[in-house]
Amino acid sequence: MLFGPSANHNGTRSPMFAVAGRAVRVATVLLVFAAVFGVPARGQSFSKTYQLGGPIHVSCCVNGMAYGFTPVIQDASISGNVQITSISVSDTGNIAATDPNGIAGTTWEVFVGSSSCGFPVGQQQGIISLNTYSCNAQTQLIFNTNGNFTAPAAGVFSGSYNFQTNTLTTNDIGQLITGTTATTNLTQGLFAQILLWGGDQGADLTLNNISITINGIANGNASGPFAFVGSGSSANCCLVVIDTSTNAVVASIPITGLGIPFAVAPDNSKIYIADYNNNLLDVIDTASKTLQTAISAPGQPNAAVVTPNGKFVYVGANNGNVYVISLATNSVVATIPMGFQVTWVTVTPDGSSVYAAGGGAVVAQISTATNKITTTFVVPVTAEQQTAGCCLAGPVFTPAGMTGYIEESSGAPGSVVPGTVHVYSFPGNTPTGTISVPTFPFDLVVSPDGTKLYVTSVGANNVSVINTSSNTVTATIPVGNSPQSLGFTPDGTLAYVGNVLDGTISIINTATNTVTGSLQLPLPFGIVIPATPPASQATTLVLTPPNLVFGNQVIGTSSENSSIQVTNPSGVTAVTITGITLTGPNPTDYIVSNNCPVPPAKLGTQASCFVNVAFAPLAVGTRTALVQIVDNNGTASSTQSAPLSGGATAAEPTTTAVILNFGVGTNVSQTATTSISG
Repeated sequence: MLFGPSANHNGTRSPMFAVAGRAVRVATVLLVFAAVFGVPARGQSFSKTYQLGGPIHVSCCVNGMAYGFTPVIQDASISGNVQITSISVSDTGNIAATDPNGIAGTTWEVFVGSSSCGFPVGQQQGIISLNTYSCNAQTQLIFNTNGNFTAPAAGVFSGSYNFQTNTLTTNDIGQLITGTTATTNLTQGLFAQILLWGGDQGADLTLNNISITINGIANGNASGPFAFVGSGSSANCCLVVIDTSTNAVVASIPITGLGIPFAVAPDNSKIYIADYNNNLLDVIDTASKTLQTAISAPGQPNAAVVTPNGKFVYVGANNGNVYVISLATNSVVATIPMGFQVTWVTVTPDGSSVYAAGGGAVVAQISTATNKITTTFVVPVTAEQQTAGCCLAGPVFTPAGMTGYIEESSGAPGSVVPGTVHVYSFPGNTPTGTISVPTFPFDLVVSPDGTKLYVTSVGANNVSVINTSSNTVTATIPVGNSPQSLGFTPDGTLAYVGNVLDGTISIINTATNTVTGSLQLPLPFGIVIPATPPASQATTLVLTPPNLVFGNQVIGTSSENSSIQVTNPSGVTAVTITGITLTGPNPTDYIVSNNCPVPPAKLGTQASCFVNVAFAPLAVGTRTALVQIVDNNGTASSTQSAPLSGGATAAEPTTTAVILNFGVGTNVSQTATTSISG
């Protein structure tokens, strides 16, 4: 299972459902694979060349037709409003046979658009029906041409063929099926693929070194910042990435768990997410939008926070401890007993203290200099809170760190009792007042400028807006069903609210405190919207699929291999794969092999290799691990991980029949036995 226990009556926080305090989990999988290239400046022209490889053998038609599809290019760096101005392709080739008129030719079908046509990759035989695939107006094709190239009579050739979006050059014969100079909004990047097939009777050619160059202007809104939203589902899924400039989903990152609040590194380069079930802390790279690794975090971790110096993560755990993890070594360097289940941790703006809260009414203050508790205080919770037994959320601080808010995050199903937010003055931990909010408050976030506090209400399906100067509710905003998480864009102009029960995200304009949009997303839980970090110089490999989920396997047996295709999306730089290893809580339950190049050999541009994984569990239960892949492009290295999950069961008992021969007077009770194994 992806989630830990719910914030109901057991002192932990995960998605809440109105089913007598029980957590319900829904399965879905959303996978988006994005290649990362150099990003063109907005409003600037760009020229991108992609190497599509070869060989592709084309022929027609005496001995049957041969044709081939190049790999699909998906360049996520070309996004937003983009105008394509021209396209050219090039190749080298060898002519094995010509048609009766002494010429040889091939037909180029060039497909460029905002999504894939769904064509296969590689050599094909026979006659293809393009209607079999989804390459139509719904794919928003920007450019599609059926152009014939006539080669010399014999021998080796090379050439370049230019296609304009409004006409074909004199070098090409054929028809422009689709060509537009209009601006197109690319939400998933730019896609390109070429189909090559024999265009003349008797022609027989082999094409190599196929490339495509796309020229255009990126003149849309700057992409990002990106909202990282937890989407509860089956094992290893997902942290969904939404471009807040377009509200389009641009990536989906398989992860191992979802514990809130998420932690964001001070430089916005990493997100840390606690995984209650697997005792892990997932590390997300925000530039590449991939799962980088997972750090061991004991005690059923619920929540995490990063210190302002970026050196440590404090993790609150269900076993009543706070663990301090060094990000230099990715290891636990201190354990701090709290005496209560810890479902919330937060750090003061100056980094001097971490506060821990959760089950019960106690809040503990920890010195980050000594990693010891300096003081505790008891929040005067309401009778409703005492009955429910869970949980305190907070404190959350205004930017100056002088005021903090602590919420009673609990409520019995169907409760109509108002919720309470407690106001404290810091650093003295002094209560200064309370604020009444609608029933069952769950998440609370201070706006980036510190002027507002937004509080979600699960019981009332709304968000309360609190003025932090007067500590009064100034607006109540209706949202979706069961709002349980909220995040602000870095400029504070928008707030995204995850509504668990109806699977929506409400988008609030914070100037007017009105909902201006809504997105569909299964079980949204946990939202952070960091500022966009600088582009990485590393090459992010494309893993297809990005995670593996195995069925139930009897312990002591092994599954068949499942494969992850590892592709170098770069059109320019080969990469060295320096490591493929198993990590995580149960690495010995999996067997990994691969055919990737061994250093100093490199994985070439647009090239792929395969990592094969078999599930061979050694113990009963859910078994989790990660395949970690490290590569280097000569400038920077990249680490990314693919989660593995499988269920292990014990062998069924077997019985062995025993044939007994009895003589006269035999005492049966002394000699008859039954053998049971398993």
